[in-house]
Amino acid sequence: MTTERRRYFRIDDRALIKYRVIAAAALDTARAEITAQRVRADNLGDALHSLDLRLSELGAAVRRESRVIADAFDLLNRKLTLLAGVVALESTVGGEHEQCEHQPSVINLSAAGLAVQATLALQADTWLAIDLVLLPGNQLMRAIGRVIECRPHAEGYAIGIEFDGLSEEERDILVAYVLRKQAQVLRGERGLGQPQR
Repeated sequence: MTTERRRYFRIDDRALIKYRVIAAAALDTARAEITAQRVRADNLGDALHSLDLRLSELGAAVRRESRVIADAFDLLNRKLTLLAGVVALESTVGGEHEQCEHQPSVINLSAAGLAVQATLALQADTWLAIDLVLLPGNQLMRAIGRVIECRPHAEGYAIGIEFDGLSEEERDILVAYVLRKQAQVLRGERGLGQPQR
């Protein structure tokens, strides 16, 4: 199966999403901002990765000495991960522009785009700067998207958005995330059909 086909695998999921409308004339500036943010995030990710490796080594050593201290160590590390997620949310793209923000909401996600329900309609071909936080790991993805569809749905609108300019690495992350979520759903469905022991 090709990576190209996997880009279009879709799942229903819960995520945090924030977006703002950007004018077509400001697209290049928005793309440059997102690229700069990606570089900063990559640099931070590299620094955190080396710290995580060292924490893993220390955690294994502590676990051999004391289970209680190791559990406390793990809890502190999880707390730091949650705080990093909060910082990621608070540092999302914003400013003086009109912005729509959703609480954790149901989205339909693929590596090619997403669909989200909203209270405000958006015209087709509207450009958006998007901050998407994948749960439960609080992984932040920033992207440019173009509205490809907006139709009335329930008490608002269903908005279909196509990603524009994601890096191959980001697409691979989304493909892996979607496949992992699909596998979880399949395992859950199989588990429901099996008798309890």
